[in-house]
Amino acid sequence: MLRTRSNLSGIAVLRYVMAMALCGLLAACATAPESGRPGARRAETGQQRPGASEQQTVKRHHAAAGEPIKIGMLLPLSGRSAAVGKSLLDAAEMALYEIGDDSLVLIPRDTGDTPAQAASATRELLDQGVEVILGPYYSTSVAAAAPIANAEGVNLIAFSNSRDVARPGAYLMGFLPGQEVKRIVDYARSQDLKRFAALIPASDYGTLVLQQFQKAVAADGGHLGKIEIYPRGTEGLDSFVRRLANYDAREKLLREDKEDLQSYGDDDLAHDALSDLSGRETLGGVDFDAVFIPEGGIVLRALAPLLPYYDIDPEHVKLLGTGLWDDSNVAREPAMIGGWFAAPAPAAAKIFSNRFAKTFGNRPPRIASLAYDAMALAAALSKDPPDKRFSRAAITDPNGFKGIDGVIRFNPDGTSDRGLAVLQVQKSGFDVISPAPNSFLTAKNDHPDVLRKPEVSQQALK
Repeated sequence: MLRTRSNLSGIAVLRYVMAMALCGLLAACATAPESGRPGARRAETGQQRPGASEQQTVKRHHAAAGEPIKIGMLLPLSGRSAAVGKSLLDAAEMALYEIGDDSLVLIPRDTGDTPAQAASATRELLDQGVEVILGPYYSTSVAAAAPIANAEGVNLIAFSNSRDVARPGAYLMGFLPGQEVKRIVDYARSQDLKRFAALIPASDYGTLVLQQFQKAVAADGGHLGKIEIYPRGTEGLDSFVRRLANYDAREKLLREDKEDLQSYGDDDLAHDALSDLSGRETLGGVDFDAVFIPEGGIVLRALAPLLPYYDIDPEHVKLLGTGLWDDSNVAREPAMIGGWFAAPAPAAAKIFSNRFAKTFGNRPPRIASLAYDAMALAAALSKDPPDKRFSRAAITDPNGFKGIDGVIRFNPDGTSDRGLAVLQVQKSGFDVISPAPNSFLTAKNDHPDVLRKPEVSQQALK
């Protein structure tokens, strides 16, 4: 058990389950102080890079009893994502402070915006004798840093969600889009939705999720019909939604039906039928039960109202999304109400966000929880014997661990499996309609997914 600083408040405790090799490790993390930066330990020394013989010493070195255990962190602390980098660092320091283990030292380094900066920062961390590296953030930085760190026996736990940079020794904590897609398709099929359509952004992300969506729908025996791929931005979205809805053909069908009924003159039945059609803009429904929209932010809020405008009725056609929907602004758009998306269960993330805001005076970006969880995982791994802690075998333990974002386990190839919930958009926020699995320990499924829900008691948030 990770000890908690005695001078911290005992309320709002977040319990961590680190289900590591041979045992479960419980980290009781107390609430951070009401304001001000946590007093996390950092090493900011400026040693020069050692020669070849000294590099081998760095490669083999593990802190002995009484020596600090050095944990490196690679983040964009300058450049276009400096604000995100700062929030990630704040979250990691908050975790380290709450864990309260004085044997751990966090050493952050700036990767800036370029792979060259990431490579240089990685070498600086290796000079300091770090035993594991948390980060980087950009996929290009991961690609630059991983070979350098791995060559000296140091593994990375990165914040990227790009499978392209996953590798043995570079493990991804980011939310992988393919898992979100599979989870939401599995759930939709379990609710008897069979016919799917998709609105896909013209981007690398859009290409990836479309491939995963096609694969998941086919694997579950569904049918994927219409696909509309729209350009980036909010301009000209009408035409893509209009085509998806087959609006022109349905409008023409209504017009022809009205003209036919009017030809009957004063016939009462024809008059009643015309009355029933008044106020309608189209005739006939769409040929899909659900439409997949892997989009977020202002583009999602621009797309959503266009669906009912072109007679795609959200009461009859379910809107499906990914973790990009995990934004409080989504619930403010009426057309989104009732939609489903896959993401980590929100309860712990809300507690974390509130505690972060109380400490630093601002709300963290959603991704900041990854840094908190990575620091908590590093603290748990540090309890292993020196020759085993932070090893690939320890990081890829099949039991995984549980943090703010639920259960996660790292695969030998560097990818990860996550336990995701299915959330429904409500006016008041998001409701969990299919809970996330609580561990990877048993093979009993409550949904057709690679992630399994065991018959074990759920750890509470207090």
